[in-house]
Amino acid sequence: MSQPTTIPFFAAAPAEYQQSYMAQITRAFALYAQQQRFVGGGSTAQLKNPVFTYAAGVLASIAYDNGSKVLTYNGDGTLNTLATTISGITTTKTLAYNLDGTLASISET
Repeated sequence: MSQPTTIPFFAAAPAEYQQSYMAQITRAFALYAQQQRFVGGGSTAQLKNPVFTYAAGVLASIAYDNGSKVLTYNGDGTLNTLATTISGITTTKTLAYNLDGTLASISET
C-alpha cells in the first residue's frame, strides 16, 4: 500500500534563473515524488539510497540499491523519457507536450 506523499511547493526563482531551468527541476522532482508514491505501478518494492547524477546541468539518472531511473530530454529541455528499473524490470514513461509546452500525455511501456 502506498503512503501519501506531500509534494512541496517550489517558490518563484530569482529573475536570474531561466524559467526553463526551474521548470525542469519542478518536473523532475514531481516525477520523483510520484514514483516514490507508486513505485513500479503499485509494486511493493522500495527504492532506497538514491544517488543523483547530473549531465550538462540537468538530472540524468538516479541510482538506487535495487534499481535506477534514467531521464532523457528533448532539444528544448523538456523531459522526454523516464526509464525505471527495479530488480531487473524496466518500465519507460514517455512524455508528450502541447505546442505551448504544457504536458499533454504520458505513455508507459
